[in-house]
Amino acid sequence: MDKYKQKRVAEEQKAQHQANMELPINKFLNAKNEDGSYQYPIAERLRKYFINNPDPILNDMRMANALLHELRWRRTQALKYYAAYNQPDDVEIELKNKEGGSMSKGDCFLSYIAETQSIHMVMAKLREHITSNLLGKADGTIFTLEQANEFILKIEAKVKELGYTLLPDTVELIEPL
Repeated sequence: MDKYKQKRVAEEQKAQHQANMELPINKFLNAKNEDGSYQYPIAERLRKYFINNPDPILNDMRMANALLHELRWRRTQALKYYAAYNQPDDVEIELKNKEGGSMSKGDCFLSYIAETQSIHMVMAKLREHITSNLLGKADGTIFTLEQANEFILKIEAKVKELGYTLLPDTVELIEPL
């Protein structure tokens, strides 16, 4: 890049910086009194918050917990449908469909299959979320690798309690039906 172009780029960057400094948020965060203290007492804390914002990490932990709750709910639903499907033929099924009508054995079995498939989809979302979202935020300062390890181990324990494997290490062939 020639000197003229470098100078023009530097001037553009300086102008952009000055424009950014005129934004209300930057005026608020950078306003100082004559003695050098911040004009707005909360500004110093807000500056630290912007730098060390824990919300994305906390939101990822909340999402992992929400997926665990969904996993529990789908498992309960699947077991309920399966139990209804396995009742003797002379026992009336008490489960209702979305329209409020009685479910047949076939409806219960189909709902069991749908919920079971949903469980696998939730597990895939949970794995993806932990590995792609949460773990990527372990920066060693605000969210340490030790914290990430501890959280993932706790998630794994909860998943195991439900009878599933969080991080499978093999692929089992799923036979076509």
